Amino acid sequence: MENQGYRKKDILGLLVALIVLSFLPLLLPSENYKYLYDILFTLNIIILLSTSWNILGGFAGQVSFGHAGFVGMGAYAIALLHYHCKLSPWLIMPISGVAAVIGAMIIGVIALNLRGPYFALSTLALAEVTKLIVEGWREFTQGTQGIVVSQGDILGIKATGGVYFLITLWIAGFALLTAILIKQSRYNYYFLAVAENEDAAMAVGINSKRFKLYALLISAFFAGLAGGLIATHTGFVDPESGFDMVRTVEPIFITIVGGIGTIFGPVIGAILLVPIGEMLRSEFTKAHLLFYGVLLIIFARFLPHGIVGLLKRRFK
Repeated sequence: MENQGYRKKDILGLLVALIVLSFLPLLLPSENYKYLYDILFTLNIIILLSTSWNILGGFAGQVSFGHAGFVGMGAYAIALLHYHCKLSPWLIMPISGVAAVIGAMIIGVIALNLRGPYFALSTLALAEVTKLIVEGWREFTQGTQGIVVSQGDILGIKATGGVYFLITLWIAGFALLTAILIKQSRYNYYFLAVAENEDAAMAVGINSKRFKLYALLISAFFAGLAGGLIATHTGFVDPESGFDMVRTVEPIFITIVGGIGTIFGPVIGAILLVPIGEMLRSEFTKAHLLFYGVLLIIFARFLPHGIVGLLKRRFK
């Protein structure tokens, strides 16, 4: 009953926040606040990516370095269907998530038999292999030349910054809702058991490989959606941007700072770090990564449970 109470409170709070924030484009028109909506789009995408990584790395304890691969799969699924079949990216947006799930199933056959750092390195290697395939298959993917993605209208509505904000806001909200439902369900206990001691979990009858695969597929789906949204918003995708390793590193940093394994840790981490990172990025291309790295060392040493863990201790 207590878990149900927490779940209802979390879900209600999330829905209220989403509804209130949905009025922002009415108060701040897109044409007057273009840069603000670019920042908010980035913020929503990073919340989406961090939440998806947290489901795999935080809930199930399977640290993955392959998120850039899932993002790239989603981005190229949209770009290739648009390029070859002339389909609107908005009509086929869910396919970006499905494409990443298919890729995750292939990766899972290989990587889920491995543990710890071997699993992490295998996901990194497979993401890089996918990038090399895209670069080399020029007749189909256009190689390093890249593909232009025409944004177009969304059901007759012009795709302004405010519209992108609303779409990414609700998709990130759906990812958070999924995290809440997982966290407060019996599956969370299976994930915890696998994360803490996989051998012990198997000894009591938990199919660890199956639950690791569930976490991987859910994580990949949301990462693929993020890739499709990024490709459509940017209007262009190539191997370097589609499989950018920043899409792997950034969600890990932000999740650890916010609170790995918590529901709203990725949100808190993103709200605190993304504006600072964007300011640094505007002055120095990769300075935000240096900032994240220093902050990660500080949190790993002094605040291993992140900001959410600190707040729980202070208000316990």
